[in-house]
Amino acid sequence: MKKLLLITMILLSTLNANTQRENVEAFVERFYNTILSRHSDAGGLKHWSDALIANEKAGEDIAKGFIFSPEFVGSKTTDSEYLVVLYRSFFDREGDAGGVAFWLDKLEGQMSREQVLYGFLNSNEFRAIAKKYGIIPVFTAEALLEIKKTKITGFIEGLYLNVLERNADAGGLAHWTNGLATIQTSGEMVLTGFILSPEFIGRNTSDAEFIEILYHTFFHRNGDTGGVAHWLKQLNNNQSREQVLLGFVHSPEFHDTAEEYGFYATTAEALKDKNNRIPVASGGNGDDGFVLDLSDLVDNTPDGDDGIDPSVNMG
Repeated sequence: MKKLLLITMILLSTLNANTQRENVEAFVERFYNTILSRHSDAGGLKHWSDALIANEKAGEDIAKGFIFSPEFVGSKTTDSEYLVVLYRSFFDREGDAGGVAFWLDKLEGQMSREQVLYGFLNSNEFRAIAKKYGIIPVFTAEALLEIKKTKITGFIEGLYLNVLERNADAGGLAHWTNGLATIQTSGEMVLTGFILSPEFIGRNTSDAEFIEILYHTFFHRNGDTGGVAHWLKQLNNNQSREQVLLGFVHSPEFHDTAEEYGFYATTAEALKDKNNRIPVASGGNGDDGFVLDLSDLVDNTPDGDDGIDPSVNMG
């Protein structure tokens, strides 16, 4: 069942990625056509599309790249021709008489072409065009938060599959994603919530199964022989599963995972960033019944005793 869910998830992810690239490439191709009056070259199309898909650039960055390119600047357009390009590129229409007259007056009044461009890029019409192609028009604080949530969503979906062996429900997915993205919680709190939840405990996993789940959940890989043996020995020596869990939380490898997805691995790090206490995530629609008490997590592991044997390679 778990394998089927993973395969389905991979197929859907691939389909979504293909659709996204098609939309992004169509967005970029428009700029080649409307601004440079030619078809794209393969290298240029890939360069701009990759930057948009990776959220390294927003729609406005691509627009400025084309408008201020030597190729377009070298075309020496008149002010009227410049406005035709802006309307077609960023509004997907011809300019209306009133709008064209307004912008021509601004250009004749010493407003720069760059300032006029910003007027188009900050418009609702350009935002609508960008949205149509699945592009972030401008990197506002809200847009950056959505980018962060998108990355974290993938991590949370993996938790549901690895720990609970099911797809995430919409409420729970939104709850945990938002918590990590807005630093209301930490990776430590979320993972403790999942691993110590009645739903996971009810699976009655063996110690070996438990350790393998931790490797997949925290490190996205199978456990290495030495590491698995180490943790099984700790459990056989009466170390609790929660203590073992905290060992994984404080490992450098999990910190790398957290950094990749854009959240804090430990509660201490999240607290330091916010400079105040993180609200307790207890109850509420979509929280899957996990009840977390921040103080339990902060004080569970003494300084210098994270449960990790330095002789064991966790990386």
